[in-house]
Amino acid sequence: MRTKRTENYKAMLQAVAGGLIFAVVVLLPFLLLPKGIAWLVAALLLLPLIPVLESLLLTPLYRLNGRFVYYSTTLFVTRSDKGLQLHAGTLYDYLTLLRRHRLGRTMQRKLTHQLLQGLLGLCDDIAQGYIPPDTVVSATSYFFSDRSASRLGFSAADVSVTERFNLMTAALSLAVRLSISKGRVSWPDLNKIRQMQTTAANLLAHRATIERLLPSPAK
Repeated sequence: MRTKRTENYKAMLQAVAGGLIFAVVVLLPFLLLPKGIAWLVAALLLLPLIPVLESLLLTPLYRLNGRFVYYSTTLFVTRSDKGLQLHAGTLYDYLTLLRRHRLGRTMQRKLTHQLLQGLLGLCDDIAQGYIPPDTVVSATSYFFSDRSASRLGFSAADVSVTERFNLMTAALSLAVRLSISKGRVSWPDLNKIRQMQTTAANLLAHRATIERLLPSPAK
């Protein structure tokens, strides 16, 4: 009980600290600089950095308030009117893993294990009726290769203008995470990123395939 309470306090502290730091970093330039062109320059410079800062600093807060629902260390889902969107971890999650695993193949193996383990956890919720079988489950194509996504029951769907804009603004954050996972500087090819979709029922039907693809945990 004491351990659980300590973990809750720690999570709350991380959430509050991250939120405050994010607010200070984003608002400070506008508090110190004169209005006008200086604000415009500050906004343009901050625009590509905001997704990075959000991914790094606000993850504990989003996890605490339920915006991010985690099924493993790096796989979480967000909900919208369109269904569930799968996410392969945030920069905060990757840096947390980096403290325990080396860059390169070890990190990639760990990430793959956690993503597939998370999909199994999602399948459990579907099987238990917490998620309706007709719920649309979506992910972007950098999440898995097209071949792997097809084996898991996903099919390609058109990427909307809004989704493509979101990917463009988050390109720097994606690049940092790809670089961490591969152990070398990498940049996502946004032109090749596609939206992949399935249904909760179809994902559950591919549970056996997910189990077969699941590698042994990285040491």
